[in-house]
Amino acid sequence: PPDNNLPISQCDNVVEWSVVETTDNIEFLTELTYQTNQPGVIIAKLTDKNSSGIRFQWQQITGESLSIISDNSPVLSFTPNNGGDYQFKLTVSGAGQNTTQFVTINVNNAQQSSLAVHSDHQVVEGNNVSVRLASINGQMPTNIEWCTYSGTDVNLDLSKTERPLFVAPDVAQDTVISIRASAEFNGQTLTDDVHILVTKEANISSPYFDSPLAR
Repeated sequence: PPDNNLPISQCDNVVEWSVVETTDNIEFLTELTYQTNQPGVIIAKLTDKNSSGIRFQWQQITGESLSIISDNSPVLSFTPNNGGDYQFKLTVSGAGQNTTQFVTINVNNAQQSSLAVHSDHQVVEGNNVSVRLASINGQMPTNIEWCTYSGTDVNLDLSKTERPLFVAPDVAQDTVISIRASAEFNGQTLTDDVHILVTKEANISSPYFDSPLAR
């Protein structure tokens, strides 16, 4: 299990989202900017309830075809290779709900090498989480540092600097935890954020698992 006794610094700024509201109880958290060759994320949240027991189904409508890490999670994670507009359809069902909404983002062409932390995803409270800093053109960036954004109550296990570990905290409601990596590559300081949606889930009874893991 992760060693969560190691201190971790707080980022100097706060994480910022562009919130896309809809006519239903769905809102999308989108990043302020997206660029090629860097992981991107769209997070779907329900404004009146947690996501436990709810089914999510994403479908890409427009834009160059993307490799989607999980199309049935509230967290849509992808790394675009091409710039332009991308539209996605989300169908939310279960617990008396059957709703479809659309969200569109614009991806800019990167002007320099990009730092990439894999990957944005959803996890159930109390479970182990790992993220990974990717190499660039086969080389690992240097002077790697990590910080957590204000309001993020986690300590990172940095035994392996490029692969932090932590335990998803207990949350009162579905909560996004955001972590920033900074590193140097070819004389430039690069950054990337990774976002983990920690969901509030009821305990389950199973002879194989003590608690739910992720969707």
